[in-house]
Amino acid sequence: MTFKEGETITIHCTDKDTDATATIMDIKEDFLRVLVDGTIAMNLTRKDASSDIFVGNMHGLEFTTIIK
Repeated sequence: MTFKEGETITIHCTDKDTDATATIMDIKEDFLRVLVDGTIAMNLTRKDASSDIFVGNMHGLEFTTIIK
């Protein structure tokens, strides 16, 4: 599945085991910028070149999502 700017995805907070809705603002090979709940910008980076997992941190919490 390919994602594009403007699409909605789910990000997961690994610390609190909760999910949030995010809109893709920018996506590049190893970089993902999303807008969480329509108000909070967050940057996530690919864990490693062969992985589909993107990881980001905000306010001391870790967030992940999978982009294939």
